[in-house]
Amino acid sequence: MLLPALAVAAGTDNVSENAMVSYEDGGSNPVLSSQNTSADSADDENFKNYMRAFSSNIILLFILCISIFVLAALNIAGRKYSKNYYYLERFYLRVILIPAYSVMGILLVLISLFSIAVIGTSEFTFSGDIVYSFVFSVFLFAYAMSSLWLAYSIVIKKVYMFILGFEIATPVILMAFFLSGIITVTGDEFITAVLLPLVVFIALILVPFMHIFMIKKRRGSSTVYSPDKDEVNDAGSTTYPFDEDSEAIFMQAKKINSLPVDLCDKYMDPEFIGKGGTAKIFKVKRREDEKVVAVKIPINFDERTGKIFFREMNLWKKLDHKNIVTVYSVNILPVPYVEMEYCEMSLADIKKPLPREKALYIIKEIGFGILYAHGKGVIHRDIKPQNILLSKDFVPKLTDWGLGKMVNEGGETTKTIAFSLNYAAPEQVAPKMFGRSDERTDIFQAGVVFYELLTGLLPFSGEGVGEFSAAIINEEPKPPSYFDSDLKKYDRIVMKCLQKNPENRYRTMDELLNDLDRL
Repeated sequence: MLLPALAVAAGTDNVSENAMVSYEDGGSNPVLSSQNTSADSADDENFKNYMRAFSSNIILLFILCISIFVLAALNIAGRKYSKNYYYLERFYLRVILIPAYSVMGILLVLISLFSIAVIGTSEFTFSGDIVYSFVFSVFLFAYAMSSLWLAYSIVIKKVYMFILGFEIATPVILMAFFLSGIITVTGDEFITAVLLPLVVFIALILVPFMHIFMIKKRRGSSTVYSPDKDEVNDAGSTTYPFDEDSEAIFMQAKKINSLPVDLCDKYMDPEFIGKGGTAKIFKVKRREDEKVVAVKIPINFDERTGKIFFREMNLWKKLDHKNIVTVYSVNILPVPYVEMEYCEMSLADIKKPLPREKALYIIKEIGFGILYAHGKGVIHRDIKPQNILLSKDFVPKLTDWGLGKMVNEGGETTKTIAFSLNYAAPEQVAPKMFGRSDERTDIFQAGVVFYELLTGLLPFSGEGVGEFSAAIINEEPKPPSYFDSDLKKYDRIVMKCLQKNPENRYRTMDELLNDLDRL
């Protein structure tokens, strides 16, 4: 109301001081001259221009909010799905796509701003032209933002599949809008300039299709065997499902997520943090000194579970090394339990691939822990990211020795074959072909982990247990440099760890560590 009031006041001053007044038919009614009428018209025009600019800014803000909401929703919806994909190291495509997306984004922003400005200068009626122009502007602005988003995603090497899908679908929609001729509100100059918009639309369609050739699907997440009771037949033979989410190794376990009452006198503030095949783990605080520790107890209190649990503890308590989770105490009363060092995360929680220096640091630290365990006559046989915990200082520590055994032990004493398939050595999958597990099994599994840290991928893949097992036994993995030429110097070490025949691998962890030190 302030601007119109000022305009009226300015008009009154002009009348009293400068206006030329005449009278109709000699009467007393004054008539303002054309000079004053022109001034009022100019004021009205300025006010209209101001309101048009103001409305354009409001529309721009509204469209910006809608575009951000749409892209954020797509990102959130596709976050889990996008983790299954990664960028290939194709330098020539990076050189083409990053500038292409950037230019597209800037150009689309300019076009969308022009379209928004046209809407702002139109009358505020809900006509078909205005509605279609508004929808067109929303798509155009969202598309401009998605183009810049994808340029940035290539730089940081993070895949956004739903954003890419939006990038592919939107130009088709925009072209349909344009070719249908319903965007008449934009004026003759925009409609008659057909050539430039068509060239832009073709570029919009081609660029994301080029982007697809930079993306590849990951080979799968960690998978373990988990035989249920229904899968063990009367003859005692066992079939193993391919269950990506299972962490059970030996048998079906009940979900018991509460600390036993008998331990509440010793510990407080229990928090369930996970379970394995035979045990569940809690983060607790000792009452005597309020130290935060982890407590591991059997899931079932039966004879078989008890033997497996205490076999693991007997191996574990012999090991005292900075790269092995420390066992503080083991007891059978008031219930069987083990108190051990608490670590906040595992290597499985870390995004991969890692920078080469960090990957080398982690595998060397784990190698020191494995070398120490081998020196004590203990082999782990289940080395994988889930069993590599990280302290607050980012020190890797081996945990979960449930599949461990002494070097001088004989063959398996149970009918249960247990191992994590994605990290299994050939001798674990086909012992008749490659022999029994020994120290070199740990070296193979360390090689798989190293491969994953460097490339973000597993060396083997398959759609089911049979295919995956066949790949481990028969297929030669691609060297790390296949995915990133900068990893060339790691090829020989990694590929030697992954040899099918244990005789062709490093004979000892000390040999592997010596080669790692030379990098």
